[in-house]
Amino acid sequence: MSCSLCRLPFTPSARSVRPRWPPEGMLSEKQLQYMKHAVGMGQYLVGLVVNLVHLDDNMFTINNSPVLVTIIWETGGKTFVALHTHCAMFLRHNLGLTSNTQEALIECSLLDIIVGPTQSGAHAGRLNNVDYEGVLGQGSQRVDIESLWSIGPTAGNQDFAWHEWKRRGLEWTAVRPDVFPRFSPTVLPARLSNLGERPATTADRITTLPLDVLHILLPYLSDEAYVKLMATCRTLRYHALTTFQPLARARVLRLRWAVPLESEYASYVRTKHPALADLYRQLTSAPETATHPPSRSAPSSPTDSDGAGLDARFNSLSLRAAAAAQSHGNGNGNTDTRHRDPLAHLEMAHAAHSPVDADWLHYLSQVHRTSSMRARRWVWALAGEVARVYWKKKSEGPYADPEQTPDSDGVKGRGGDEKDEKEGTVGGKGKWPGKSEAWRVYAQSVEQQYEMRRVVQGGNMGNASQTRFTW
Repeated sequence: MSCSLCRLPFTPSARSVRPRWPPEGMLSEKQLQYMKHAVGMGQYLVGLVVNLVHLDDNMFTINNSPVLVTIIWETGGKTFVALHTHCAMFLRHNLGLTSNTQEALIECSLLDIIVGPTQSGAHAGRLNNVDYEGVLGQGSQRVDIESLWSIGPTAGNQDFAWHEWKRRGLEWTAVRPDVFPRFSPTVLPARLSNLGERPATTADRITTLPLDVLHILLPYLSDEAYVKLMATCRTLRYHALTTFQPLARARVLRLRWAVPLESEYASYVRTKHPALADLYRQLTSAPETATHPPSRSAPSSPTDSDGAGLDARFNSLSLRAAAAAQSHGNGNGNTDTRHRDPLAHLEMAHAAHSPVDADWLHYLSQVHRTSSMRARRWVWALAGEVARVYWKKKSEGPYADPEQTPDSDGVKGRGGDEKDEKEGTVGGKGKWPGKSEAWRVYAQSVEQQYEMRRVVQGGNMGNASQTRFTW
């Protein structure tokens, strides 16, 4: 039983009746625990989008529910879409469907209809028309998980070649993609002192250029070329650690996968800095809405890329952080972000809260070195590819939204809002005025599954302390 995004297996719950564990030593205990969790999406799933636990033997169960529900994964020559936790998070982000409004959940459940149906047999769970293997590039950049699967003894019990997976050096694909390098809000003095004394004058063609000219030229370099160039002499290394930190920041933000999503950042604040949790909730009440995917159109120049777009997108959040700092007694007139934003000192990168002159160069280097960030970049690329196929095929089929118009970022409005949920009836134009007839008919057909969401999640059942089935 495999993830429809990364194509890696799910591990079984310890309560499985017939668990099939990976060979000893293949995964750590933490990986075994992490990879048993899933998010299911589909028209026949109770709740449409629900948190699951893998029971093996072709079965999942809804986790932390007051109702015991067991779901068959592969049946009738196809499967429902099952994703590892972060695979689901990245996919929903790239789809622009991070909210749990009714419209967003319906859109998510359409995935196996628009991109699917998923395949069966040795390739069970794989979506059609998705270039899984080539999302990072060709040749040595290809990541082939699919060839490790073979038909098992029964439906839903495919065999995965764990030893071959390890022999190919693919262990990094199973590393959790949410372990970020430590972010330094300031450039450590040792980093500057290690440069030694800078020459008073230079004679080469690069360091003698005005800084304004370098600011224009440097964005045209690749990240690898930029880092290598900055390491060629003391003068450039000094500027890289000081003057050019905003350029490194723009490169980090342009990657998109290199900084945590708002939900990940919120979890970090709650766990590592609980005293700031209430403040953070005041600053952002709608986690992923400020970071929906940008337009897929190519920028006309490096300076027109997503980094600049993110700056504008987070401008409002930065102003609110500054206002919060004033209310907490930090309004001393200092223009340094560290004095204006109570979250600026945290060792987690953030587009709005982290200082512009922080050590972004070091962070840019680190995100290209760790196994976790390598896995994150890969899964992020997979999510982007599935999202691309989803919206392309949707726009060409009966579920296309005839009245959708691009928003300010060039991305079609997606996911709905809470107001939509209170208007009209399912299937009626009053509730879904911008939806096609086929979409409204589909919404009506899954109304019962959506209503059951509150039951399986324990909402409105009158007893908050009721027993739940947690796996």
